[in-house]
Amino acid sequence: MVTLHPMTNDSIELIAAARRGAEEAWRDGYAYTKAGIMPDDLLPEDERPSTLFEADTTKRDRLMGTIDAIN
Repeated sequence: MVTLHPMTNDSIELIAAARRGAEEAWRDGYAYTKAGIMPDDLLPEDERPSTLFEADTTKRDRLMGTIDAIN
């Protein structure tokens, strides 16, 4: 299980967290065929709790908005 602090909807951070989780779960000698992600504790963005030391995400938010517009 990987917990994100602060909560995020940033694709870059979500992919990095998924990779960390997969690397932690990986065991040599096993034949893996499938993997999945089960999101938990989902909230609407406007209800997400703020943190005291949250970084400025203005640039990252613009990037994610551009990526969303392309898709």
